[in-house]
Amino acid sequence: MKTNTLVLIFILFTSTIVVAQEGILTSSPNIPAKKESFAAKIERYQNEGFKAAVVISISPLATARPSSGSGPTMMNEALESKDIVLEGETRMDKSDFIRLAEAYAAKMNETYSTDIFVVVDPGAMPTRSTRVAGDVPDWGQTLYKLVVSYSIAPQYQFEKSGDKYTAKYLVNQAAPIIEYTNDKKGIKMKYPVRMGSLGFYTISHEGEDLAGLTTLDELNAIVNPPLGTDLATKLIEAMNEKMPDYLKKIK
Repeated sequence: MKTNTLVLIFILFTSTIVVAQEGILTSSPNIPAKKESFAAKIERYQNEGFKAAVVISISPLATARPSSGSGPTMMNEALESKDIVLEGETRMDKSDFIRLAEAYAAKMNETYSTDIFVVVDPGAMPTRSTRVAGDVPDWGQTLYKLVVSYSIAPQYQFEKSGDKYTAKYLVNQAAPIIEYTNDKKGIKMKYPVRMGSLGFYTISHEGEDLAGLTTLDELNAIVNPPLGTDLATKLIEAMNEKMPDYLKKIK
């Protein structure tokens, strides 16, 4: 494999562990075999020196925005319910959720008898410019031909129906996989896993003490949902339960 030596030293998310990577750029093409199974792909990656990057993506915790259009909105109106949007949001520290990415990578490595799944910082990758998203990691130029975006999306579904207030704290997690391949026209993206649900955690609270709230901090104080490492523990439990179904859907 031909590589261009590039040394990148970075701090992994907000941890204090300094990681050095050498030769992450490569000019070697990623050309899948016809009707290549995912297991065969992983074996080929192992032989050709490619890797699978696992990156954490976390949305801030907020109350859900009111829906618009037909369907759910019309149903809400029929039930005389109203979504409530509170001021503020809770930023979630990626370092608290590193264990999720590590647990996922370990499970994938164990399943496919490999070591190519590794947790990386996308901020340490070379970038390319796009009109819509600005500068983004240029994965196709690196050894990381598979990229797993471990996504964590927390929110409150907070509503009033008549005199009844309900707050549902819901955290969905998913791990879609993108593969960067090469053909005569250049780099293309394929999707071994498009959605990749890995389960969820939820807790609900109902009561008059939810009336009159104006900020997310006030709602958090009442519902007291798990955050940070406590939430990560709950999500790892959900991931372990969902993983068999996830593995069956990989193409």
